[in-house]
Amino acid sequence: AARGRADVATEITMQFVIEPNGTTSHITFDATVYNFNLGSCLGRLIATMTFPAPRGGQTVTTTYPFDFSR
Repeated sequence: AARGRADVATEITMQFVIEPNGTTSHITFDATVYNFNLGSCLGRLIATMTFPAPRGGQTVTTTYPFDFSR
């Protein structure tokens, strides 16, 4: 839907923490006028995800770019 529209961001980078039990927390993104709703939606989705527990019982900060240009 955003393809070809200069006013719509086609990539958003999300950052979140994977907790020792595999759940996610501290979900953030760089908010702009054009990607706030998208970032909020992706944040709600990431909050429901569970990952394998990180080795050593540590938290892992993750940065992931979502590219919607294709």
